[in-house]
Amino acid sequence: DLHSFPTRRSSDLSCFGGSIKCAHYLPAILARMDLAPNSLLEGIQLTVNGDVAGGTASNLFAVFGLELVTPWLKSGCLPGITRSLVLEIAQSLGMRTCERSLAPDELYRADELFFTSSLMECLPIAAVGGHTLAAAAGPYSTRLLAVYRARVHALGFKSAQTEVEYANEHSECGDHA
Repeated sequence: DLHSFPTRRSSDLSCFGGSIKCAHYLPAILARMDLAPNSLLEGIQLTVNGDVAGGTASNLFAVFGLELVTPWLKSGCLPGITRSLVLEIAQSLGMRTCERSLAPDELYRADELFFTSSLMECLPIAAVGGHTLAAAAGPYSTRLLAVYRARVHALGFKSAQTEVEYANEHSECGDHA
């Protein structure tokens, strides 16, 4: 079950001045501290205005019909390579993509929800606030993940999944009697 946290992410970095580069991760760190006690892998972080910013360490995508929606960059979401690649892949698959403000109550109406990051790849979301989604790993997130992995491999990189599979296959852990 997905949870939103009281710690809000701000996209206003003006208090740091224009010449200082700032990662601005404190709100995400505070939110991530709430994950473990709630047995959660990831959670939704909201903006100071109450809109969806993304996950605590990932980006959030929602599928509505043939449209893939993700919070726009001015929400304070993470501008990452995986986010850009998923948007590009979705367009190549014929999906409309939209970066916009996303209200939390819209998540209940989504056909599919998933998080993206280099480590999570495309992680489906099964429930939001006690509301179970019809398709946890729906056709779009499944297809996007397959194409994402193919693109990552074509670039000569291993995906997080193949790294885990490799580690499991070459692990020396176990009972040694």
